[in-house]
Amino acid sequence: MEEEPLRIEFGKDFLMGVRHVPKSKPPYPTVILYHGLTGDKSEGYRRFVRLSRLLCKKGMQVFRFDFRGHGDSSRDFSDITLKDLIEDSRIIYEFVKNHDETNPEKIGIVARSICVPLYMGLKDDCKAIVLHAPAVYLDKVLERGWGVGLRYKRIPKIGYILNENFYDGTKGRNLLRSIKKVKAPVLIITGDEDVIVRLDEVEELYRAANEPKKLVVVKYADHRFERQEHERKVNAETVKWFQKYLLG
Repeated sequence: MEEEPLRIEFGKDFLMGVRHVPKSKPPYPTVILYHGLTGDKSEGYRRFVRLSRLLCKKGMQVFRFDFRGHGDSSRDFSDITLKDLIEDSRIIYEFVKNHDETNPEKIGIVARSICVPLYMGLKDDCKAIVLHAPAVYLDKVLERGWGVGLRYKRIPKIGYILNENFYDGTKGRNLLRSIKKVKAPVLIITGDEDVIVRLDEVEELYRAANEPKKLVVVKYADHRFERQEHERKVNAETVKWFQKYLLG
């Protein structure tokens, strides 16, 4: 397995990422990892690093990038809006799809929390999707996690100042409309003690998804799957899903 740094440049901006390359010969079945708001290409406690290496050992190429305003990519967090992140998702997807060693007929994605790529309108060439703790109603999730919106005064989260246009851009946005348009098999993983994304909302999302689909509820897990046994469960289910639909 090899790991190489990547940089996508567009206009005055750039996205920094990492590519994980399996030992097998290309073209590769490929997985793209999309982090959540205030996350990065490694995610907390390097969860995305471990997941990428597990997938790569199974013969899949993996890409993970920082959105603008996150990690090592351009811009400050306070500058970005949801529209920017949706644009980043499209740029990443097209970059990966057109990479010389990607099998464009076998692309899967992992999307965490705000699950931005679902808002960009996934094309039919996405063959499998895994959602980690999906934020079904973005405005409600921001209210719970950030204290913003109509019911609460806008206040900055420690270390991050949320652009007020970001919240305004989430009004009326929810994953229910997006997931009904997705034809790829969908695995949804959430924790039953997640106070940011409520379980009843995730169950509503699951009901709206098309077959084939699967819902995994990790007992005693929070929004970030911070305990080792929770991460292992999430990773095992994720790898198994892609083995079935990308390698099978």
